[in-house]
Amino acid sequence: MISIVIPVYNEGPPLKNLCAEIIKVIKSQFDSGFTIFPPVSAGAKEMPGNYEIILVDDRSTDNSWTVMKALAAGDVNIKIARLCRNFGQHSALTAGLSLTQYEYVVMMDCDGQDEPQNIIALYDTLLKKNVQIVYAKRKNRKDGALKRAASLFVNRIMQGLSGVKHDPEIGTFRIMKRTVVDAYLSMPEKNRFIGGMFYWLNFESATVDVVHQPRASGKSNYNFRKMVKLARLGILSSSTKLLSIGIYIGLITSILSVVAGAYFLSLKFIYDVPLGFTAVIVSIFFVGSIIMLLLGIMGEYMREIFEEVKARPNYIVEEKINF
Repeated sequence: MISIVIPVYNEGPPLKNLCAEIIKVIKSQFDSGFTIFPPVSAGAKEMPGNYEIILVDDRSTDNSWTVMKALAAGDVNIKIARLCRNFGQHSALTAGLSLTQYEYVVMMDCDGQDEPQNIIALYDTLLKKNVQIVYAKRKNRKDGALKRAASLFVNRIMQGLSGVKHDPEIGTFRIMKRTVVDAYLSMPEKNRFIGGMFYWLNFESATVDVVHQPRASGKSNYNFRKMVKLARLGILSSSTKLLSIGIYIGLITSILSVVAGAYFLSLKFIYDVPLGFTAVIVSIFFVGSIIMLLLGIMGEYMREIFEEVKARPNYIVEEKINF
């Protein structure tokens, strides 16, 4: 048995074809007389089919929910859930994972860039290499050059400051065992950065090279601003390196201050040069800007603490169908 989780946000048009392709791939394995997925474990709920496709609507503003209801009405194995507000992709994925019930779980995007056919390759690798999770590594990405450059730039900064080894070629598409899903769901933090959380879990993993397809319709919701926001979340939720920067900045500025002080005193006593107003103002602005920078970093961490202390849920499901 396999669960396939797909977050949806303003991606109504591709959903019908995507679900049809997923069902075709899964059923072709059974029709050929070769069952790739093991029998459902004891105590698990029997379903009319050997799969479940869980679509989670992150409060889309287009016709996505209408399309999802039509799909659920036509196939009991297509289960849909709608969140009460837009919580973000990672929270929508978390909601979907919490609704799964089978031994193998796939996560993928709904924009058509993840080919359902690759689910079989991911599963085969999971068994052959005896790992807990297999990631799809995208080759020849079909994103625009500007988006690829921005993604690489943001990822480099995030990796340097967070310590998370996040491969920019690895996206949402992956398959994992129940153990990984349960471990991920056991982490209670509100602001979720899936890349960092799976890295922290450190389960044995492998990758499979897949061909990245063009988008089925529309354009990506991930603009540069959202990439920066995600990087910020990755840095703050995964590391305290930014707080340590204050120590090094303070040490460097202290050394520079001693050197500068000795220099100006030598000018005063040796050459009788008056200490200038400009030097004083520049020094004040320099020290002041460093103080504001460090206060800003501390403020960002305090903001994260504030969000976590409120202990509000990561998501709230407003409506579910076929569960």
